[in-house]
Amino acid sequence: MRLKSFSIAFWLQLMIGCLALLHSEGSYAQGTQNVTGTVLDAVTREPMIGVSVMEKGTSNGAVTDLDGRFVLQQVRRGAAIVFSYVGYVDLEMPASRVAGEILMTEDDKTLSEVVVVGYGTQKRANLSGAVSAVDGDKLAAKPSSDVLSAMQGELPGVAVLRNSGEPGSESSGLRIRGFSSVNATSALVLIDGVEGDLALLNADDIESISVLKDASACAIYGARAASGVVLVTTKSGTEGKPKISYSGYYAVNTPGNMPKRLPAWEEQQWINLGRYNQGGSYEWNKEKTTWVANPNFNYYPNNNNGRWEQFTATNWVDEGTKDYSDQTNHSVSVSGGTKSVHYLLSGNFFYKNGMLKYTSNWASTCSISRRKTPRPPTGLEASSTPCMGHAHDSSSGSPRKHPTSVSSPIAETCR
Repeated sequence: MRLKSFSIAFWLQLMIGCLALLHSEGSYAQGTQNVTGTVLDAVTREPMIGVSVMEKGTSNGAVTDLDGRFVLQQVRRGAAIVFSYVGYVDLEMPASRVAGEILMTEDDKTLSEVVVVGYGTQKRANLSGAVSAVDGDKLAAKPSSDVLSAMQGELPGVAVLRNSGEPGSESSGLRIRGFSSVNATSALVLIDGVEGDLALLNADDIESISVLKDASACAIYGARAASGVVLVTTKSGTEGKPKISYSGYYAVNTPGNMPKRLPAWEEQQWINLGRYNQGGSYEWNKEKTTWVANPNFNYYPNNNNGRWEQFTATNWVDEGTKDYSDQTNHSVSVSGGTKSVHYLLSGNFFYKNGMLKYTSNWASTCSISRRKTPRPPTGLEASSTPCMGHAHDSSSGSPRKHPTSVSSPIAETCR
């Protein structure tokens, strides 16, 4: 009897558990739904392929097909559906409202970014050529001697050439996408629409730099653009009260990779070996070579001409160079304007000392520029930017003046 009553209780519990499981599955099925629809462009009404459709907060998702249709299964009731696509604004809506056509709009923030190209500006969405750009504030933050040096590493495909370590002459130009000709070619540099020299610009006066890197630039500038075009836009004043800005720094330069010389006696051994291979005799005998290695033996009388010979080991690299050099830069600008005229007046002083001890090895530059931008009633915009520069180059020992030498009805700049 006990065994029979136990078996009856066991089967009753098993049946109750199965009924509870079936009830829970039915409840879960009633709490989910399948979501279908078609995603279209809000302007062209064309189907969008590859749009990501996700149930928010889960990994349940789908992708639209060639006709823009999608099917999202097992969506919880009350859940939110997120539609996302590159270049479009993400769309989020309740699952109960997802039906029929879903319209997505383009993201104006990314497509309205303005880039300087040719004789004007374009939205980045309309660009068909290869263009790289960098802000002037990023260049001004570098403690470089000129704008060319500050551009190194900031623009892909643009290499700054360096042929000297002399202050004021470190950079000699730039190459866009390498050397494209066996002839001496250089990029065309336009400063506010007029050809100029980047080395004479103050980095604090630059608003932005754009580089046109492909052949499409030749359609605007002709053969001069075969090696690329560098477009420089300088800063201008804004409407309001006069605003004074100052930036400056003091820097210390130390040599990063100085050559290490051999000890004097080891160097003399290599010289002896070279002389022996060339003429069959040594320059010095072994005794003289040991004299160079002996710090207590510096001079030796020469009986042939009555003079003394010096055998001191001297490191001429250390004797001729400094342990460090300094440089400083100061820039001041005053800007402002009214509804009809904007103005900006700026001045810059730069000084850099070289690493050589016994020669004139330094450079300094001083420049003053002004920019006035009137706004005629017709809506056209004209500007004039005369500037005066004064530089001293240690290689020539004489000052160089760079007055305004370019004039244009649209812009004037320093060459």
